[in-house]
Amino acid sequence: MRSGWAFVLCRFLVGFAEGPFLPIVSLITSSWYTKEEAPLRMAIWHAGNIGSSCVSGLLAAGIQLGMEGTLGIRGWKWFLIIEGKCPSAEWTTSYLTFEGQAASVC
Repeated sequence: MRSGWAFVLCRFLVGFAEGPFLPIVSLITSSWYTKEEAPLRMAIWHAGNIGSSCVSGLLAAGIQLGMEGTLGIRGWKWFLIIEGKCPSAEWTTSYLTFEGQAASVC
């Protein structure tokens, strides 16, 4: 990304894709759990969502301020680089864990 409007456009597209997630979580939770269990499950999900939002904001601020100018790259670019690598590392780790679980079950 070379300009601010490209970042805004990418952020809009990510938000557009993530928008339906909350109603889907509510629908799935209400269809899988009983009326007595669903509120607790939703409360746990919302608390985790709020907590992760707080941590991600602090992490983003630390990356942008702490890595500003490192290797001649702006802080917001470092943020996008690191943010793009974390989900791929998480997927690889969960995939390897899943394969190990599948091998131990069979």
